Amino acid sequence: GHRMPFIARWPGHVTAGSTSRQLVCFTDFAATFAAITQQKLPDNAAEDSEDFSPAFAGKPGARTTVITESSSGKVLAARAGEWKLIPQLGSAGFSKPARIKPGPNDPAGQLYNLQADPAETRNVYAEHPDIVQRLTTWVEQTKKTGRTRIP
Repeated sequence: GHRMPFIARWPGHVTAGSTSRQLVCFTDFAATFAAITQQKLPDNAAEDSEDFSPAFAGKPGARTTVITESSSGKVLAARAGEWKLIPQLGSAGFSKPARIKPGPNDPAGQLYNLQADPAETRNVYAEHPDIVQRLTTWVEQTKKTGRTRIP
């Protein structure tokens, strides 16, 4: 999976050497910078942006979920807390094969518990149909509305 570090240096606000497991999405920079600078975003701007500035002080930020688009631009994946859903088999991106047709006993997609399996080596899609359904509903709703707030 793709996880990119976010490194911050802000004397007086971020403790040197501190770490956070806060989930952050690029869209969150708008709400965060607005909060830091005490600005109000217009009602129709950055609707899906979440303020992650509390993470600078070691507190949890607002984001616990994110929808991501594959590098191919054809597949939406969902991350909610420790769970990551890719609603198909294959890489869904540039690496081959990008898509694998499921066999008769194969799951239709991929579900990983990133807390227990950060390397995404064990697909638990068939073991958690409730989580698959909840995240699939969210992905489908996002496709229809363009909004990424989890239902």
